[in-house]
Amino acid sequence: MRFKYYAVDFDGTIVTNHYPGVGELLPDAKRVLQRIAANGGDISLWTCRVDNELSDAVNYMKMNDIPYDRVNENPPFLMELYGNDTRKIGAEFYIDDKAMMEPIDWLKIERYIFDER
Repeated sequence: MRFKYYAVDFDGTIVTNHYPGVGELLPDAKRVLQRIAANGGDISLWTCRVDNELSDAVNYMKMNDIPYDRVNENPPFLMELYGNDTRKIGAEFYIDDKAMMEPIDWLKIERYIFDER
């Protein structure tokens, strides 16, 4: 696996974008995130959601066994390094539909992360 620390968006990335509701799970998102976690990956759920909408996303993740280590927080070692939880989430790999030039394709992401050709 190429990276240890991941920041993963929710709307449009794990689920289809139906904000403020929760959309449908995108193909392969759960399986790839489970594979990342099973291989020691550290996943920060990285979302603009707040309050009830954030609770809805977190509950969805829990109810569907989609792994994450924290929500909108940095890994503990970064908080210790900087003496606080900076606004920018630190990661080695960011998965966000806003950064893609095409729709999220979890199979492509998986091949890249696990260096599969």
